Amino acid sequence: MTSRNFYLPAIDGLRFLGFFLVYCRHYSKPAPSNFLYEIGWTGVQLFFLISGFLLTRLLVKELQQRSKISLTKYFVRRILRIWPLYFFYLTVITLVSIFVFQKINYARLIGNIFFYDNINTALYGHAANWSAGPLWSISLEEQYYLVLPFIIPFLYRLPKKLLIWILTAGFFLLILSRLLLIQKNLAHPFIFVLPFSGDCFLAGIVLGLGIADNHLKKIKPITGFIGGLMFLSLMYFIPDRSVMSYNQLYLYPLLTAGLLLIFCSVVYNDTGWPHKIFDNKYIRYAGKISFGLYLFHDPVIYFLNKLLQNSDLWLKQIGFLIGLTISLIMATLSYELFEKRILKFKHKFSVVPSGTL
Repeated sequence: MTSRNFYLPAIDGLRFLGFFLVYCRHYSKPAPSNFLYEIGWTGVQLFFLISGFLLTRLLVKELQQRSKISLTKYFVRRILRIWPLYFFYLTVITLVSIFVFQKINYARLIGNIFFYDNINTALYGHAANWSAGPLWSISLEEQYYLVLPFIIPFLYRLPKKLLIWILTAGFFLLILSRLLLIQKNLAHPFIFVLPFSGDCFLAGIVLGLGIADNHLKKIKPITGFIGGLMFLSLMYFIPDRSVMSYNQLYLYPLLTAGLLLIFCSVVYNDTGWPHKIFDNKYIRYAGKISFGLYLFHDPVIYFLNKLLQNSDLWLKQIGFLIGLTISLIMATLSYELFEKRILKFKHKFSVVPSGTL
């Protein structure tokens, strides 16, 4: 049994925003601006918020239809969405590492293959194999995907008041876990690349469960969007988030509040200008290909930085646009020639159809 298509187009536009922030972080500082560089790391958290919302909402709709979740179909859908392009990319950069750079860290490669490289990153830092550094986030996302279909049925069946208490306790547990890590004087990646920074994903679950929809829909789009940008801007003024200090306790809640307001102003109201911006067909398409953008932008930036490392700032800023354009072309080719075919097959395992190709 299936239901009508569940698709919120503006979310694709937000996916492109998430990628663009990441791209700004990974491109050479300070191009195109120091501000975008400093807050660029928040793009990954926006991806987590979107994933938490969409997967939870789809699982809730499946429970409403069938009173149970098909774990087989769920995991097949996740595998078909991530694994084909991910392992193609991993194979290519591994071959380049071996035959071009003649250097490969097999321990990190195994972490990428079995999706625990975020743990390696926490232990040994971001210095991974060539153009494999950003893949830690794929490992963390896969870990989130692994537990989600087991906890959502439990949460879905709870009385609303008890559910709110449990979710609130979840946020406090994340803060407490960060406090303990700070007191242990562990390196910052222990928070950033592990589930201890899971505030945004948990917020996505809250949104997906729909328990706050009536209240969030009352927020005026312009108020929510500007308020969200103000919270996001605070990331620029908070002391270096890569240093383990007590600012880690309030950093992620503030970030989550900002991204949540932006998300709701775009998705929950289709009449405001924030929705119209991210519902633009070109921005939506760029969001559809965001997985390819996320993978391919790193080697593109690597070669551009090599080419422009001794260049003037204005030339690096032009390089920023060139790199973005090349990444868009590569991701478009990947999506149209490869990913679409996989996604058509993936839809055969949908219980609640979602998205369009």
